[in-house]
Amino acid sequence: MLHQVHLVNELRELPPQDGWARHEATGRACVVCPCGLNTGFINAREACQQFNSHALENEGNASLASQSEPSVTMDGNGLTLQG
Repeated sequence: MLHQVHLVNELRELPPQDGWARHEATGRACVVCPCGLNTGFINAREACQQFNSHALENEGNASLASQSEPSVTMDGNGLTLQG
C-alpha cells in the first residue's frame, strides 16, 4: 500500500482590503493519506501528532522524499515539516 501523507491547513476568508483578498489560518488542519486515513479538520497540534504517528507507523512504505523520520511541528508561524 502506498502511503503519501498530506497535511492541509484550513483557511478562513476575510473581507477584502484595498481590493486584495485576505485569508487567515483557523488553527485547524486535516491529515489525509491514500491508504484511507482522513482525520477531517481537527486542532492543528493534534493533526501534527497524527501526521507524525502515521508517517512513523508506515515508515517502510511511505513515499516521503527523505530517509530521515518526518516530523511536523506547530509554532507561531504555523506548521513546519522537517525531515
